[in-house]
Amino acid sequence: MSDQAKTRVVGRSSRLILGLVMLGFAAYLTRQATAVFYLQALALALGLLVFFILAQWIIIQFSIRLPNWAGILLTHVPPGLLLFAGFPGGLILGEGEGLLAFLLYVGISLVIAAWQAMPGCEVTALPALIFRRHARFPCVLFTPIDTLEQKKQTKVSS
Repeated sequence: MSDQAKTRVVGRSSRLILGLVMLGFAAYLTRQATAVFYLQALALALGLLVFFILAQWIIIQFSIRLPNWAGILLTHVPPGLLLFAGFPGGLILGEGEGLLAFLLYVGISLVIAAWQAMPGCEVTALPALIFRRHARFPCVLFTPIDTLEQKKQTKVSS
């Protein structure tokens, strides 16, 4: 990844802060949980990881270029469904296993994305480490920040 493609200070720090907040909230949620709850949440988080590994592998292997809206759907819908279905009192897993899985996966991904200065959507940070190649997807929250920082850096360089 070129230096030009790396995130800048605001993008990195916002990813790091949000990731640490999510991991802190995950730790708070688990203070009185059972072993079965932990295992279910871990299995859901690993399932999300496997999904994104497969998606990124297919996109890299076949050089698929997704439109921005498709990339946003691919990266936002699976974690959103997991969060919705597994929220405390949710439709499928009513004890909050999905919420914990969401917080763990996205929180860890945000910290890794900040550490690696990866632009785009954070849910691809773990697969990018595995493949040593980054399939960059847009992110509703961080892509505008990265774009503004990139434009500011370009103006300063000129």
